Amino acid sequence: MRSRTFQRRPAAILLSALWLMAAAPWVGLTLEQALLRLQEAGLPVIFTDELVRPRMRVGREPAAADPRRVLDELLAPHGLAARESVGGRIVVVRAPRPAAHEATAQRPPEAVEMVVTERIDVTSHPPWILGEEVSAIELGRDEALSLPRLGDDVLRGLTLLPGTAGDDGSARFNLRGGRADEVMVRLDGLEILEPFHLRDFNQALSVVSPATLGEVRLQSGGFAAEHGGRMSGILDLTSLEPSWRRRGELGLTLLNAQAAGSGTFHEERGRWLASLRGGSLELPFELAGEEENPRFWDAFGKVDRQLGAGHDLRLNALLSRDTLDFAELDDDRRFDTLYDGTYAWLTHETVLTPRLFVASRASFSRFERDRHGREAAAGGGFELADARSLDAAGLAQSWSRSLGGGALKWGFDARALDAHYDYGAAWDLGEALAAVRHQGPAGSFGFHERFRGEQYGLYAAGRLAAGRWTVEPGARFDANSIVDDDERVSPRLNVAWAPGERSRLRLAWGYFYQSPRLYELQVEDGVTEFGRPERAEHRILGFDHVFGRRLTLRAELYERLVRDPRVRFENLYEPLSIVPELEPDRVRVAPESSRARGVELLLGAAGKNVDWFVSYSFSRIEDRIAGHDVPRSVDQPHALGLELTWRAPWRWLVSIGWHYHSGWPTTALTAQLEGGGEVVPMLGPLYGERLPDHRRLDLRASRGFHLRRGELELFVEVQNLASDSNVRGYDVELEARVDGTVDVGRDAKSWGRLLPNVGLTWRF
Repeated sequence: MRSRTFQRRPAAILLSALWLMAAAPWVGLTLEQALLRLQEAGLPVIFTDELVRPRMRVGREPAAADPRRVLDELLAPHGLAARESVGGRIVVVRAPRPAAHEATAQRPPEAVEMVVTERIDVTSHPPWILGEEVSAIELGRDEALSLPRLGDDVLRGLTLLPGTAGDDGSARFNLRGGRADEVMVRLDGLEILEPFHLRDFNQALSVVSPATLGEVRLQSGGFAAEHGGRMSGILDLTSLEPSWRRRGELGLTLLNAQAAGSGTFHEERGRWLASLRGGSLELPFELAGEEENPRFWDAFGKVDRQLGAGHDLRLNALLSRDTLDFAELDDDRRFDTLYDGTYAWLTHETVLTPRLFVASRASFSRFERDRHGREAAAGGGFELADARSLDAAGLAQSWSRSLGGGALKWGFDARALDAHYDYGAAWDLGEALAAVRHQGPAGSFGFHERFRGEQYGLYAAGRLAAGRWTVEPGARFDANSIVDDDERVSPRLNVAWAPGERSRLRLAWGYFYQSPRLYELQVEDGVTEFGRPERAEHRILGFDHVFGRRLTLRAELYERLVRDPRVRFENLYEPLSIVPELEPDRVRVAPESSRARGVELLLGAAGKNVDWFVSYSFSRIEDRIAGHDVPRSVDQPHALGLELTWRAPWRWLVSIGWHYHSGWPTTALTAQLEGGGEVVPMLGPLYGERLPDHRRLDLRASRGFHLRRGELELFVEVQNLASDSNVRGYDVELEARVDGTVDVGRDAKSWGRLLPNVGLTWRF
């Protein structure tokens, strides 16, 4: 998507008209080239490549001289129109549909075939980043890349949005109190089973390079019937759509280096995009006095080819790898790990009739992990060997049928899974705290098994629009062969009512199931059987309102009730570990049910030089355990986020993000001496205390420099600019005193002070 701001003054309009009159002929240009020419003339045109296709060309010279009227003449033959939007921008949209008997007669073939497939993400209602569905937020490439984040990773900036929770060291996040594995991450329609790098280090980065990212769409509840398998939310990532110009990009930061390119072929009927990125955390670890040496790389590519009128074929591939080769002689710490991910998927889209659209996808995914670890210490230690692999082959198809006052959609998805487990661990932990471990302070465990199974789902939904009302009922049927009697139906309902042109009231209700998957068996914690499917019931009431042309408000009330929640294993005091399952504070949490409820507010505006938003959430996330309501480890009753992007003079772009949330729960700890002088730790009520409140200020500043060939961008990003000491947990020591008591020492450990990153990117 391409956009520029513009103030429509008479003098500027006159100069633009003279510039266009003197320009080269329009006939023969692609429509995309023509729109880019209007942008260069100062017209603030916004469009997507899904609407403006390479095969669309200008067939006749515009008669008008005014750029705005030229735009109308260029769009009309292709069934497109221009609409005024927020901030004075002009958005290219689908032209209003004529009567049924006139629809085909008034559109040329290339416009007819786009009736169903077109989607525009910047519309007059709702403006800014609010999506058309309940609990949905959509970020274009510019908005996503402007979020302040460390490591040049877009996903690390999403915790500014309402309903999200994440720690300072990870790109992974939670939605409305759910576990992180309840969020489905998709890239160009395919679920990425392992979407994060550096699994041994808190999954610090995502596997999607910012050089290839086009759009980000996050939905934290009430999603439509075509989505199944996850019960908290959907993070949809769309790769960049290459323009007709061939482009290249080279980037270098303190953490990684990357190269990317894109272009077209076969008279612009084909497009390609490719990227390669590699990096390491050795430098920041060395500066922190640590000896770990994690490395990572990823590669992404896609080729999109138009086979003919109404037929598109796209091939995607994503590869990722993480390695760690670490040794420390004095304490005999040795860790050697490898993570490999491979994804390939083929997507075919076709318009069978002007009102019927079909998308089909075949995919193959493979993920491997190989962990070897050993740590010897006074009085004990551990050894670990963990080798696993997963192969997944999938098929999916979706149908969309446009009707006079609504639409129908239906489809299926199926996946065959083959998982191998080869796990062995032995431990003898000498620390007194290890007595609280669910597997005990000493022992061993092994598991060697292969599982095969299938998962499939069917869905159907309809949309009916009548007056100010829009109703979308739907349902899913899902089945899972790896668990007996795992067949379930998920009814869902979304309703929207527009009391006025600037307001919309939304209601969403539905069931969302999450079945255990073959590769998710927690053998590292001694689990050898798959559990029952979890069911979440979503209840959401939302309201959007637009004030004037720029200011937008969204308010949502939600409740999420979970039946049969999965057993969890958590570390009470130290969330960071290469081998979390062998830490002395590892405990088992087995809720009977769970409930999350809250209210979220989002207020923001997009202006000529400044975009901003502020979000606030008040929520409670609790598990029912042994008849008591216990807060979850990520429960944060109050959360506040502020983001401001300033397009400053001299081509500077400055973004500031400020986070605040209530301190996450922790557990009190005491200890006593028993006969023989043994120190026995005693836990207080689970998550009955809280860490100090969390505050963090992040900054990203970039400046562009024009070169003879291309543009050079210099950027600086700083996490925790104010150097707040945010507590992540405690280093616990229990020591017996001569008077028969026990000294319980809990030294606070922080997420780190100011963390900088600097980078250069050359685009040509």
